[in-house]
This record gives sequence, structure tokens and C-alpha cells, in this order.
Amino acid sequence: MILKSPDPDYTPDESDLIRQVLERHSGSRLMIDVGANLGQTSRPFIESNWEVHLFEPDGRNRAAIEDQYGGMPGVFINAEALSDHCRDEVSFFHSPQSTGISSLSAFHETHHEAEKVRQSTLTRYFETAKMERPVAFLKVDTEGHDLFVLRGFPWDTAAAPEVILAEFEDSKTQPLGYDFCELRDFLRKRGYQLLVSEWLPLHGVYGGKHRWNGFHDGDELLDPQAWGNLIAVRDPQIYQELTRHLETALTATTGSAPPTDEEIAAQLRARIESLPGLETKSIAFFGIGKVFYHLLSQLKSRGVSPARILLCDQSPQPLFAQESQFRPEDLGRSGADAVVICSLHYRGKMLAQLRRAEVKIPVISVTEADCRPRRLATSGGLPEPVKSNVNRLTWELFRQLPPPQDQQLSRFLAGKSVVVIGPAPHLLDQAGGRDLDSFDVVVRLNKSFPIQDRWQEFLGRRTDLYYHCMNQKEEHGGRIDFAALGDAGVPFLRTPYPPQIDAFAEDAETLLAQAQASHCTAALSFMEADFYFVFAGLLGTRPNTGIVAIADILRFPVKSLHVTGFTFFQTGYIKGYRQAGQHAAGMNFVSLGDKADAWTSHDWKNHNHECQKQLVRMLLQNDSRLSLDAVGRSILDDSSPQP
Repeated sequence: MILKSPDPDYTPDESDLIRQVLERHSGSRLMIDVGANLGQTSRPFIESNWEVHLFEPDGRNRAAIEDQYGGMPGVFINAEALSDHCRDEVSFFHSPQSTGISSLSAFHETHHEAEKVRQSTLTRYFETAKMERPVAFLKVDTEGHDLFVLRGFPWDTAAAPEVILAEFEDSKTQPLGYDFCELRDFLRKRGYQLLVSEWLPLHGVYGGKHRWNGFHDGDELLDPQAWGNLIAVRDPQIYQELTRHLETALTATTGSAPPTDEEIAAQLRARIESLPGLETKSIAFFGIGKVFYHLLSQLKSRGVSPARILLCDQSPQPLFAQESQFRPEDLGRSGADAVVICSLHYRGKMLAQLRRAEVKIPVISVTEADCRPRRLATSGGLPEPVKSNVNRLTWELFRQLPPPQDQQLSRFLAGKSVVVIGPAPHLLDQAGGRDLDSFDVVVRLNKSFPIQDRWQEFLGRRTDLYYHCMNQKEEHGGRIDFAALGDAGVPFLRTPYPPQIDAFAEDAETLLAQAQASHCTAALSFMEADFYFVFAGLLGTRPNTGIVAIADILRFPVKSLHVTGFTFFQTGYIKGYRQAGQHAAGMNFVSLGDKADAWTSHDWKNHNHECQKQLVRMLLQNDSRLSLDAVGRSILDDSSPQP
């Protein structure tokens, strides 16, 4: 049996496909995630109210998990590295290439010993945690040590997991004494039927986009150098259902017209009504979007009454005039049978609020994006890092973050003098356009490109690298002019945010589709998720496009980086960058003339500016390649914390 997708860019989410089957056919909702990384595998299970035990010995990754899920009922985060025997202290290795290959063994040339960790076993954990419930799903991804983790499971005293997902890659495991065949046979001897999700060989390159090869029964690999995941299933009925589920996912029509709002609403309604053991009478909704009008009308026609609705944009108007808004802690008194989160961008935050408020009724996340085919192969469904408004990013931690994966851009920037040009109006004080064009590489941001003719004397004419936030609304990054990119011969277009994070996924899909349709000549690259997730998590806020550009460029082997036109929102924009009097999503842009003295806004909870200023100060103090123009430096110095 070999199952492949007609779409060459298809990338399965094996764990979530397993979850969907188990929620229909298993009586247990307990998951163990060994090698949790940033928590992306566990998230759908947590959102579906499973009890989840996560193990992540990498302190950086675990901090990101704690920020997102720490303190939630039913979520247990552990620092131990699991194996088949216990040790008080063992070496643990990090790699600057990817946060996803931290390991107990140094299998990659970039690995270095980063910390000491405690090593334990699942047998010991079951004993100390007094775990008696059967495990529905055990996921193991420990960068080479998966067989040892499975050997450490209490096979003699606990019920075997219903489904196991374990990674294989012979280049990692053969130096440790086993290979794919031994891992496969270990599971078969314990009564499991197997499916193999095989991915094309990595050839030592981790952290980038990977390509999938197919599902098969595991007798032989399709490519002897492949890597992937073994899916082991004990119950024959669940195995058959999972196989059918995979076939359905693979044979979904590729390239067909997107489903209508009514079709999406029907799919969402079916997901809600399939909640096990739930006789749905009343549902509390979080979210907004025209598709949900269809969903709610269908539910009402079937006798289901939406109890309350909270708009995710914090609008003062409820979706239905006769229904009032309320806080998450009021849900217990609402009389609802379930809570449905209908917001792609805010569901992680909403879920955390509901769980911390100890809401007892079932919570399920269903969004329009869950039902639409995901066209972007790199999409990974990560929540955005929690905005703590506390900057914990030190120079030492910054240096340990993964390097960029775009080798073409790296070669272009190597040894070059680079200037990043912001939109502050003091750039119009003198005709410095020629000086800016004298840099080897000129970088512009969002609406700074194309350059209006009247400003070229001051701002220069060239653009070599263009960062855009992907949100093309006028009050954000503005429309990307692909024709102008081609006419100007701009060689590189880069995003400051990764498409794998839910908050940016839809904008990334739109950008990618537009770039392909326009035959964009600029090389398009997306920010790497493993860098951004840890970077933004430690920074404590979502950084602005310009701040990400500064941090990103310093990851490349540039000769120097000069930053000009940045005043950290203390002055206005150059006229035409933003229009005076704009109103959007709670923000009011004012005083945006040619030489505006001030610029204010009324809701910057997304971008904490003090955290970002602290970052720039830290980079200026430690990286001699970075310089800031006099106006920006004076503002940064004037606003520095007083002793």
C-alpha cells in the first residue's frame, strides 16, 4: 500500500489527522508529547480539551511553551529528557541551524553543548505522577532517541498507547546503535499495525521547508535515505478508520474552487455537532466573520441557540443586538453546553483565558481556515508567542538564535554595507538621497516602496531588499506593487513574520498567490518560524517590520548596517507614508504632515515599543556593525531607563 497526494506541495499534519480519528473512536483523551519543541503538535489537543503531558528539555523552547500554556488545567510541562534509564545530569546539545534539532546527542556539525538536563523514563513518570488513565496518543520526536523513549514506557504495568507517532532517521540513529527496521520491529512485536509517513531526505539541512513523499505500510522505505514518522495503531478498527481518513485527505480535489461560505459553515457545524457526548442545545461563540453568520443561522434552524458572542476585534457592538457580551469567567453561568472559538488570529489567547478561568464546559476551536484547503505548504499552525511586555532577550541568547536559511540572500549580503531606511520626516531635512544610494544594499519597508518621485532627492532611488509585513491593508503595510518591484529590478522581497504562525498565515497565502500570479521577479523568502517564535517570545511583543529587519539583517554576514529614519514612534511619518486622519481597528493616526512634531495612537498592545527600544540598545552595545543616525540615537538615549 502506497498513498500519495496529487498535490506536490501537500504536507500532512500526521498528529492532527490522528487526533481527528481518536476523538471519534477512542474513549481516552490523554496525550503524551515527548520532544514538544514549541508545542505546535500539542496545540490542537490542548484546544480540544485533552489532558496533555509535554516533555521539552531545551530551556528556550520550554519557555515558549510555558508562555503559551503554563498554568492551564490539564496541561503538564516537564523539563526532563526521556530515555530508557535515569540519570541526574546529562549533556544536552543545541544547534544554531534549528531549534527543532536539540538533542541528547550531537549528530550535526553545528551542535554544541548548551546545558545540563535531568534524564528520566516514562516508567518513572507514570509512577511519580500516579497516571492511571490509558494513553490515547504517544508522540515521540527526540532527534534520534525515540526507540530509547519507547523502551522506557511501562509496558508491563500500564495499558499500551492506542496510537504512537515516532520519528525515524537512520543518519541520527545508526550512530546510536539502531535503524528504521529495528524501531519498526519493536512496535510490531507489541501488537501494532504500522503506517509510515515518509519524507524526502534532508541531507543534513534542518529547519527549512521539507517535502513529503507518501504513506505506506512500512515494509520497505521508498527512499533508503528518507526520514519520517512511524504511525503505530493497536486497534484494527482505528487503523482502518485512520487509513480511510488519510485517503480522504489525500484525494481532496486539488486546485478546485474554494468552498462557499455555506459549505464551510456546514463543515464547521458538523465538527461542533460531532463533539463526543454532547447534546448541543446552546453554544457560546467567540469570533467574527461573515462565514459565521451562515454557521449560526444553520445552528439556529436546528434548534441550537448561540448563548453569547464576543467579537474578537473588541468591537462594542455584539453580533446579535439582543445578545450581550461577557467575560470568559461568566461562561459558567451562561447555560451554554459548549464554547466555540471562531478566531484564527486570537484563538490561542482566547483558549488560554478560558482555560485559566477554569471554564468547565467543552471548548472547541473551529475556524474558516480549518475547513479551507491550506495552499501554503509551509503552514504549520503555530500560535503567536505570548505578548508578555517583558524583554528577556540578552545578547547571549540572541547569538544562539537560529541563522537564516535563505542562502541566496546570504550570499548577496555577504561583506556588504547595508542601510535600512525608515519613514521618519527628519530625512527631509537635507537632500541625502545620493548618500543613501551609495550603500551596497538599500533596504526599504512596507509603504516606503515605491519611492515617490518628489522624495527621491531625499530618500534615494534604489531598493535592493524590500521587507513587507504581508498585511496589505492601507493602515498596515499597504498594497505590494509587484509591477513596480519588477520595473525597479528589486532582487529580494522578504517578510518579517513566518507563515507557520496562525496570525500571519492568511496574509502569507495571499502574498504567495499574488507573487505567483504576477510572475514576481524578486526572490521571495519568509521569516523562519523557529527563529521568530523564540525571538518574539523572548522579546515579549510582536516586533514591528523595521525592528525585525534590523535583527534579521544582523543574522547575515553583512559588513555593516546603518539605520536611518527610525524615531521609535516619537515623530510623524513622511507625508504620503500614512494619510492624516486614518482610523482603523482602534488606531487613530494623527499629525502626519511633512514635519510632524508628534504621532500618537490609541492601541499598541500588539507592539510594545519599550521592549523594542531595549532590543536596539542591546544590539548597538554589542554588535559593532550596527549604527543609528543621530536623530534616532538621541531619541533612544533620551528614553533610556534612568538609574
